[in-house]
Amino acid sequence: MRIGQAVGRHAKHVAWRKVDDEVVILDLETSVYYSLNETGSKIWELIGKGLSEEAIAEEVAEDYGQKVATVKKDVSAIIKKMKKENLVTPGK
Repeated sequence: MRIGQAVGRHAKHVAWRKVDDEVVILDLETSVYYSLNETGSKIWELIGKGLSEEAIAEEVAEDYGQKVATVKKDVSAIIKKMKKENLVTPGK
């Protein structure tokens, strides 16, 4: 696993729970909720562990038996969307 800068952290204004292979996230400020499929849930949990985008892509690729290059674009897009929705914030 490559070490790099963490993607960020889960925003303080969200609550989440894992239900089976999915994660449900509630934005406490907007009352909007999000449901993540198995892959999105994996990415969410890895963000919570403070991993870099590259390390997350490596773990997802390994879990699904894919090449890192194959999943990197999708992982990046999901992380970008989470940041846009203010579910993930920069910082420690």
